[in-house]
Amino acid sequence: MSVKFEIMVEREKPGLLLRAFVLVVSLAGAYAALYWLQPVVVHHVRPLLKTDHKGLSLLLNHVFFYSLPFGLVCFLLRQLLVEMDILTPLRLKANFVKSLNEGVAGGLMVIGLFVLLWVAMGKGFKLHMDPYSAAGNMFSNFYEELAYRGLVFSGLLFSLRWRWLAVVLSGLVFACTHSSYPLFLQAGVGVAGVVFSLVYLRTGSILAPWIAHELSDVILDSILRM
Repeated sequence: MSVKFEIMVEREKPGLLLRAFVLVVSLAGAYAALYWLQPVVVHHVRPLLKTDHKGLSLLLNHVFFYSLPFGLVCFLLRQLLVEMDILTPLRLKANFVKSLNEGVAGGLMVIGLFVLLWVAMGKGFKLHMDPYSAAGNMFSNFYEELAYRGLVFSGLLFSLRWRWLAVVLSGLVFACTHSSYPLFLQAGVGVAGVVFSLVYLRTGSILAPWIAHELSDVILDSILRM
């Protein structure tokens, strides 16, 4: 079955220098936001509010600290490229029903993959849902989608002009930035990144990968015993 791609870029035949510029802005901007700005906020700003990792404080950490600086910088860089007529604006509400269907399907695929990996690693399962963490993930996952799909993947797609290569490389970036996971699970994160990019491509809406990301996180965080 053929895959229908709906995400578009503003310029159909950009020059080499413009493509290089977008690639640098996308990758270097995301790197700086994640590895320079994000740690500053987490280690120097968050302690001023004396939050911890439980209950309402955990929710607030997700909303304001864990991925917000990263997502906000990437969103602003994406908007810069939009203002330069290089990329089209991000869409959230477009194709709502399709985005919902694709997002749920993508999330279920990721859940199935990680369950298989978990079984292969000989790990156990335990129901342990944290409502504050689940609610907080709605925010931090959205920030991550703004960054990884909204900027990194879109920048790769514009620069490389080869959809499947952009999909694979964006999954690789997604995996590499989750380096705290064991290598086996990190590979699964990479595949998840590929799935999230595909559902974004198929719908043209950032809502679809957000749904897939959130669904998979809520279920997996609730059943996998680390």
